[in-house]
Amino acid sequence: MCYVGLDLRHLGEEVINRKLPFIRELAHKYVGIDPLSDLIPVRPAVHYTMGGVHADIHGRVLKADGTWIKGLWAAGEAASISIHGANRLGSNSLTECLVWGHITGEESVKYAIEKPELVTDDSIIEIAKKEESRVFDKLIHKEVNANTPYDVKRELNDIMEEHFGPFREGSKMSEGLSKPLRLLEKAKSMRIDDSSRVYNQNLKDALEADGMVELGLVIGLGAYARAESRGAHYRLDYPKRDDTNWLKHTVAYLYGGEVQLTYVPVTITRWKPEERKY
Repeated sequence: MCYVGLDLRHLGEEVINRKLPFIRELAHKYVGIDPLSDLIPVRPAVHYTMGGVHADIHGRVLKADGTWIKGLWAAGEAASISIHGANRLGSNSLTECLVWGHITGEESVKYAIEKPELVTDDSIIEIAKKEESRVFDKLIHKEVNANTPYDVKRELNDIMEEHFGPFREGSKMSEGLSKPLRLLEKAKSMRIDDSSRVYNQNLKDALEADGMVELGLVIGLGAYARAESRGAHYRLDYPKRDDTNWLKHTVAYLYGGEVQLTYVPVTITRWKPEERKY
């Protein structure tokens, strides 16, 4: 793997401390190095995850067949409304959060007022109890030698950079697909050192790492299946965009403990998609 480093050593301690103190602090906190004497490693990072929870223009969360999961809503960066302006591309974050935050909030409140009855489905209650048990009983009370959330996250960083980075290739992705699956098993045995149930940052980090591994698996499976290049998805073995076969959204679901992919057609209204020429 090629290593790229940012060299600030020539600036000296006085300049770095006066003009770049936060950079020095981040280098120490996240990679354990001091830019006074070490190169800062440069790696690809996720600025934004395009897509999200599959939802309609009202923010209602949808099943694969397009029907609404009643009572479930998504908005902002968690949601994929799938129209320009509701996905944070091209500086649309204010539109995504404010416009659809307003729409979704208004619609969900209206639904709550019109449908005041509480959910009493025993199966849903049982699922909630199992999740509570997993979080508070299994994660917090792990043995000392178990993985920490930070071990899991570092390993996931390496997997995604090596196999599913900015430039992707089929055989490299195929080789890497089993790694997030194995990491999921590691994530099940994470160790939480803080046993508090109040503002437990350590527990929050563990749940976040758990979700990131699942998301990494979805990204890998979706990218491997999509035999074309489109937007931020670039495949060296399929460099051309293929609207005939791939003008569709990838939607991933968890069935029986396995991630399954399905697809939803892109709805085109006024403007047809065109290839970027710049």
